[in-house]
Amino acid sequence: LGLLTKKAMFSSAGKLVLVGLLVGCFAVATMGTSIIVSDDMNKLSFSASDTVQSSKGPASDATFEQVVVKRYVFAGQSLADWEEVPFTQSNQLLNTEQHSFVVSDIGVWRANGLDWERCGEELLLVQGTAASVNQNNLVLAGPTGLWALDGNSCQPKRLVSADFGEMNAVYMIGNEVFLAPQQGGLFSLVLDDAKPTLQAVPGCRPITDVPLMDMPYGDWQGLVDTANELCNNLRTDIPSLLCTPPGDASLPVCGTAAPQPLAEPVYAITYYSAMKALVSGGNTTLTVRFNSGKWRSEVVGGIIDGPVSSLHEAQELLWIGTDDALQSMDSTFLTRRVGAGEGLPAAGITAITSTRTGNIVAGTPLGAAMGDWHNTRTGVEPQRRWMAGPRYLVAKDPSTEQSRVSSLARASPNVPAIVEGKPVNWAFWTATATGISLIQGIEMTLEDKAQHYQSIAESRHDRFGLVSDCTLMSWGDTNTCHRGSSDNDGLWTSMYTAGLAFKYAVTGDEKDRQTAWHHWEAMEFLNNVTGVDGLMARSILQVGEPLPGGKWFNSTAIPGWQFKGDTSSDEVCGHMMIHPIIHDLVAKTDEEKARTRRLVCNTANYIVDNNLYLIDADGNRTTWGFWNPLVLNIERPAYDERGLNSAQILGWLMSAHRMCPQEGSKFLDVATSLVEEHGYSLNVLNQKVEEPSDNNFSDDELSFTALLAWIWADTHGTANVDPARESMLQSIRRSMEFFRPEKPNLWTIIASMVNAEGSPGPLPGAVDLDLKRWPWELVNWPTQNSVRHDVWPQWHTDRFGTPSLSHKYLPPDETSQLRWNSGSFQMDGGSGGTEVDPGAWIMPYWMARYLKLVSQ
Repeated sequence: LGLLTKKAMFSSAGKLVLVGLLVGCFAVATMGTSIIVSDDMNKLSFSASDTVQSSKGPASDATFEQVVVKRYVFAGQSLADWEEVPFTQSNQLLNTEQHSFVVSDIGVWRANGLDWERCGEELLLVQGTAASVNQNNLVLAGPTGLWALDGNSCQPKRLVSADFGEMNAVYMIGNEVFLAPQQGGLFSLVLDDAKPTLQAVPGCRPITDVPLMDMPYGDWQGLVDTANELCNNLRTDIPSLLCTPPGDASLPVCGTAAPQPLAEPVYAITYYSAMKALVSGGNTTLTVRFNSGKWRSEVVGGIIDGPVSSLHEAQELLWIGTDDALQSMDSTFLTRRVGAGEGLPAAGITAITSTRTGNIVAGTPLGAAMGDWHNTRTGVEPQRRWMAGPRYLVAKDPSTEQSRVSSLARASPNVPAIVEGKPVNWAFWTATATGISLIQGIEMTLEDKAQHYQSIAESRHDRFGLVSDCTLMSWGDTNTCHRGSSDNDGLWTSMYTAGLAFKYAVTGDEKDRQTAWHHWEAMEFLNNVTGVDGLMARSILQVGEPLPGGKWFNSTAIPGWQFKGDTSSDEVCGHMMIHPIIHDLVAKTDEEKARTRRLVCNTANYIVDNNLYLIDADGNRTTWGFWNPLVLNIERPAYDERGLNSAQILGWLMSAHRMCPQEGSKFLDVATSLVEEHGYSLNVLNQKVEEPSDNNFSDDELSFTALLAWIWADTHGTANVDPARESMLQSIRRSMEFFRPEKPNLWTIIASMVNAEGSPGPLPGAVDLDLKRWPWELVNWPTQNSVRHDVWPQWHTDRFGTPSLSHKYLPPDETSQLRWNSGSFQMDGGSGGTEVDPGAWIMPYWMARYLKLVSQ
């Protein structure tokens, strides 16, 4: 069913002609179904509460936890700008109540502030040394003997000079040291003035009464000498004790017992205070030895998923890491399993620690998972973080062994905040094959974060006032940031500048005004350099600078400059959005205001006078610069842009109608023609393409930057004359319903500017989620969520024909999303070769502050 019209229509030749055309591209009814556009404004307008739960009033800029990371790369490695430490590996990370330690290949190192100091040159360590904490001391056992290290003085003392062999684990309770050699068994060495003994601990093999071996001594040196003699034979003789028949009064003599099979290896030991028991785990059993002397063994493959790799007590629970999952056990032996179904991103637990705020951190071969995992079955929504790849770990490639977490430890309170002067809510250390990371949850406000981002932009991303990405000449190293030309200099600068304009409107600080004006003048320069009123350049370079790919022109208007042509609609969206905002919020004098109006009017006139096309400096139409009905309503390849470009041109025309009174009703007349004669009000209803394999995040950005220009005009006086207002509001509502799972801050904030009364609406409760979870560092670190067990691809492919989108929302600090033209469902991406400018964050934050959606 088509609409027959004999009214004015734009021709592809660029002239207004009277035509009679059957246009079947915007049918408004089908058999049995009607599409109704209501006149009831309350039904059509958008309120933020229509999309997500809204708060009762402005959310305060309260403190939150920002994850900040400091990485240390091992000696001989060179990655990014990370600090190099003098040791080449980390065997174990440990913490006492006051200090954090690294057991390395050449000794023990203690954190001194954010630096490292070596403890006791005489402390000789080699591969295979295991360590644990005993109150404020460390105990270490391995091929060089048994050592104690005073955590405060950092001074070691050798307790036993003997080759214990390579150790899986060691644990000390009081004066009793439990040893787990790599070749098997669990042994106890009791250092007691009254009766020092060495014994095999039950639980590694079928349980029997195990005889004890007394160690007579005279003075302490005698004890050391006797222990040395006995411990030197630990790996060959002592395991045979496990096979001594019950009740046999004749104890084997060291070196004469018949060789026996070794007991299974023990990989983890801890003391579970809620049970008052020592717990050890290996390939086939989890054994609990109570203080009373009783014991209980749980077989792996029953309530314990797989071989036990790690044990940790926290929240009055025993946390058990296995090859398959993370499990918890309480003092009654009640267990809970945390796997992919409960949100654990990877199996194969390698280490466990806990934060002082109660979160459990589990190390895996793919990264570290932190969360309140005990809430997985309580009905409380668990708070979780996945920390993988070089954003968090010392690893260049998130998909290799480099990302395997080998050790974890809570950071001691004396480790200072990475961000100076800010309180640390929680912190922990993590080790990989190439280095160690300090990961902190630092308490700050969103305004603190805004200051941090702005300092990044002004120090590394300002190129002639334009703001965009910078290329890192050395992988991950922001000190090598190279500012170059970008195809979207105008769009990225407009978003950053909009944020600064809103900031000035909030603070009233003249310095903020000058900064915003500085960047807007760069936008103005992009217009002036072309020498064509209404045509903006994609980018600029000075004559003599190397030219990247694309169409470049020498400027005749401003000699000494070159500008990039084939300007995209992206650039028009940025320019037409920012100029009215600067006019109303930043420009002070009549001259400044006239400069902003000139750019709006020139651009609108240039597009309209060229029959709704953007014509390049060489007289040809640009690739993406088309808003003419003959393209949008008829040409099949333009189906993606039909609703999008219709919304863009209607928004710009209404903005120009407001900003350019000298043009009379020119722009309003064109908008009315597009609505009444060419169905643009119907086009915009479905401007968001919902077909899953055609979901285009870049188009979302272009639609909402244009919609902001429309909303700004609507809330500044055009609402009563806008011929497409009802349809535009309905389009926003429909888009936001689609966006709800993505939780997009910027789109939500823009949409919340208009409700039924055309005034600011309430802030949705989730609007600050992306603002808080946006990563502290803006390097596009490589991420690989497609290997996670709790994430799987959507059933359909993306618009490039690949299964790249996750089935669920992924927060920005777990993905490579650093702009709004990429989505929160993108599983993999990033390279470490670029630092992205912060405009995508600065704009929504200060816009929310300006709209009083977030209070200071």
